[in-house]
Amino acid sequence: MSLNHRDLFIRQNLYPGIDPSIPLGADGVGIVESGSTAELDSRWRGKRVVLIPGIGWESDPLGPEARGRYIMLGAVKGAPCGTFSEYVAVEENQVVTCPEHLSDAEAATFPLAGVTAYRALFTKGGVKRGTKLLITGIGGGVGLTALLLAVNAGAEVYVTSSSEKKISRAKELGAKDGILYTTPNWSRELKKTSGELDVVLDSAGGDICTHAVPLLHQGGAIVTYGMTLGPKTPFTMQAVLKVSVSLGGSC
Repeated sequence: MSLNHRDLFIRQNLYPGIDPSIPLGADGVGIVESGSTAELDSRWRGKRVVLIPGIGWESDPLGPEARGRYIMLGAVKGAPCGTFSEYVAVEENQVVTCPEHLSDAEAATFPLAGVTAYRALFTKGGVKRGTKLLITGIGGGVGLTALLLAVNAGAEVYVTSSSEKKISRAKELGAKDGILYTTPNWSRELKKTSGELDVVLDSAGGDICTHAVPLLHQGGAIVTYGMTLGPKTPFTMQAVLKVSVSLGGSC
């Protein structure tokens, strides 16, 4: 298992639908001890698997198939278990074979951040080879995962942060450039290097539209997967006229 920021939010009573009788944890990797039937036991016993962190989102790329029935593992009402446990019991469709090249630590930290980043990048943002992308506030789990996925997909990635150290690390991981968001008119300064962008991936909210719209070309997208600065993001008329905005939720 791995510790996700979501687990800290739950401990602080900042997450909806909390059930303290269920252990924390949505991320995990492990070895299958047994299956509930002879067929399942034969198919899965002894295999190293990654747990799928959510339940009720099967195939529709746009969102969960049944309204109100999507739940995540760990400390929420209706969840069958949490991964902060020695043993868990889940349905067969809640596990996938773990890629051999991933260590236990790597595999355990990927599911929640990885699914969130993947959906925000590729489903909502339409990122592909050659896409010019900004990831704001680089340094969190989803942001760093998005950076790695986008770079490996052939996108040209730029980042913002309040830390030069985090920007330098992002460049080591493949980002083309970055800028401190404490810089006055940071979007204008970034544009001198990046030119017009296709997508802005944001987790902070706040006045992101004000900063992002001048960076984006006509028809670009702002994809939001969090609002750490507050629960509202003003949507300006400038954005209506120039930019299509996608709101991407976490898994």
